Amino acid sequence: MGQVWAELRYGVSGQGVALCKSDNPYLLRVFKRCVLEKAGQLANESEAVDEVIHLHDNLELRRLREVLSLVVPDEEHD
Repeated sequence: MGQVWAELRYGVSGQGVALCKSDNPYLLRVFKRCVLEKAGQLANESEAVDEVIHLHDNLELRRLREVLSLVVPDEEHD
């Protein structure tokens, strides 16, 4: 498996420059937790708004859980 890192970018709409990157396991776990919390929040909020958007948000949450569980371990190995 390849290496995993978090990258901080500055710019507009996904464009811009990389300011820094880190492969710190603690940072990766925090990033994973934050991303999953936000995806879960979006899925919960869309439930009352639109059935199709809610389905999409739930699929995205499931996808993120699967991918991040593979590349960012839950246990502390620091």
